[in-house]
Amino acid sequence: MSWKLALYDFIHARNQAETDYDTGPLRQLTADGEFLRRMEARQERRRFQHLIRGFVPVRSEIRLAVKRVETSDREAVLHIRLSQSFQGSVGSRTLTENSWWTECLTFAFAREGIAVLQRVEQSALDDRDDRLGLLPEMAEEIRQKVPPPFLKQGLQTSPRSKGTYNRQLAVEYAEKFWETPNPAYLAFEVDCSNYVSQCILAGGHYMDYTGRREAGWWYRGRSGSQELWSYSWAVANALQLYLGGKRSTGLRAEEVGSPKDLEPGDVICYSWNGDGRYGHSTVVTDFDPDGMPLVNAHTVNCRHRYWDYSDSYAWTEATKYRFFHILGP
Repeated sequence: MSWKLALYDFIHARNQAETDYDTGPLRQLTADGEFLRRMEARQERRRFQHLIRGFVPVRSEIRLAVKRVETSDREAVLHIRLSQSFQGSVGSRTLTENSWWTECLTFAFAREGIAVLQRVEQSALDDRDDRLGLLPEMAEEIRQKVPPPFLKQGLQTSPRSKGTYNRQLAVEYAEKFWETPNPAYLAFEVDCSNYVSQCILAGGHYMDYTGRREAGWWYRGRSGSQELWSYSWAVANALQLYLGGKRSTGLRAEEVGSPKDLEPGDVICYSWNGDGRYGHSTVVTDFDPDGMPLVNAHTVNCRHRYWDYSDSYAWTEATKYRFFHILGP
């Protein structure tokens, strides 16, 4: 069996597991015990979450694109991009969650040309400009032609009167750029907070430009090897510290005690190990029929994902959250 047929069977079994939570077919297709353990734990968490929500899975479609193949006499190493559309119902409403991520699969060639899937790993494949369908020089040209919303105003430091945070604009931006990053910005390997900051900016908040990375909330791109953005703009732990800070002007937020207290355009921060270090940020873009937030995010890019992330491999029983209601500028 060639690796192409083995890959097809593997993706088909993963689709099946998404709707019936059964990883049995996957056990017949891969020898990667760690992957199977993580997948089984994830599916059990998903089953429990769906039961609590009254969520009934309807359909999963995982599509793949093979980005790079490295072959030898012994093995084939595939770098792939997986795109998923997952549908389910809560009461009379149908919900659709979208996501994409990259993986590296290693197939070993056994006797008679049989391919055995040995390892399933997260891939560091960087296809950000490739997702735009652009050569690097073309992507740079677009970055120059499409400035981020409010960027020039954001570099001003003069006092401003308080206004209203436009949640609709923040959500529209989140929806437009959830899958393919805005080419006006650099896209980072860990891009969640960079994306959330852009959404807040699109909602009408101005940057607090200090020129110091450890202060303010600002972004100016890159000059050679020099990174010109604040930690609070692009680092999840720094963003939650900034949102939790007290200030009378600029980007301000109120921490609330429940996800049900959030509104579109608000922010959720995640401490996977519950140790006070926050490693992920999402933006609220919708709600399910029970009033629970659905979020968009980058890094593992997703749209309308259930807020608690218990279906994430990063999630643990100790995971803690901070819920930030963004106030007006």
